[in-house]
Amino acid sequence: MINVNFSNDPDYRYKMPAPQLQNIGGGNGKRFLFQNIALVSQKIFRNPEILQKYLQTEFGAFGCLQQDGSLSLTGWQDAQSVLDKIKQFIFSYVLCKHCGNPETIQIIEPNRIIFKCKACGKDSTIEACQQHQIIMWQCKQIKKTVISARVKIAPRAIRSKIEAIINSDIENKINVLEREIQNFIEKGAVLEEEVVVLIVSAFNAKSVIEETDFELFSKVCKKLNFTIQQQLQILYSMECVFKQFLSVFAANSYMLSGIFQKFQVLKIIDSQCFLQFKEAEHQQFVPEEFHGEILANLKPFYDWFESGDVEVQEEIVEIEEVEEETE
Repeated sequence: MINVNFSNDPDYRYKMPAPQLQNIGGGNGKRFLFQNIALVSQKIFRNPEILQKYLQTEFGAFGCLQQDGSLSLTGWQDAQSVLDKIKQFIFSYVLCKHCGNPETIQIIEPNRIIFKCKACGKDSTIEACQQHQIIMWQCKQIKKTVISARVKIAPRAIRSKIEAIINSDIENKINVLEREIQNFIEKGAVLEEEVVVLIVSAFNAKSVIEETDFELFSKVCKKLNFTIQQQLQILYSMECVFKQFLSVFAANSYMLSGIFQKFQVLKIIDSQCFLQFKEAEHQQFVPEEFHGEILANLKPFYDWFESGDVEVQEEIVEIEEVEEETE
């Protein structure tokens, strides 16, 4: 298996198989089969058709995806040549330009593609007129896919709207935010799995973050009643928040433990999520050594969590009941 970012780190989470190739035919009938393109595409979070179009353009070849899931292209190629092209594709159109994580969501608009990172919440933009033919092809396909329904509201406008609500002084802020998010989902502008990323990115956009921000964040998460997978996303995303505002957490060594404890006491995060987050095979969004620093910072929380003590330790945080906000 090969690390998706082509590093030599044996503990890197994201891996893909090497391309399996077979050259067949001869003369004008030469072609090669990329037998495991479906699996490779799955491991880099992209549709096989997109990788197919990229390879066709790069090799100047013609072909199509076969019923058995393989890709047939004209000409002969060796595995290393194909792997080199896949590497170019990954570094250009998969990895987040900010944190290097491969779990990026493509938001396709008529003239550009936005790559939104599920880890750090930031996005990168590639204009169709300035980039590879694969980008131009994807932008053209927007009229033929359901994605077209999602771009009636620009992604930046959605995030700006959420940030504006979070930073406002309006009453019933939580209810207003919930209604806006549900409205975006119903219009197809936001997928449910993108909600956590949007909310975390809105908080990450702040130049300074305070404990009151996490009070609001907790209320938002509780109000939206996230699924288990979304709850895990919250914990993973907190690593990026911790990294971005390291000086704030360093000044208050119990702050992160207090946030996690509030997640537990208010039943925002399920207990199994905390256990999975602590395990080595969890979905890391930061380097291994930095994750170790985060777990060290969370020792007060896990000591309390694993003790089974229902009483909240005052040295960690004083938990206040969240009052339900009225409409």
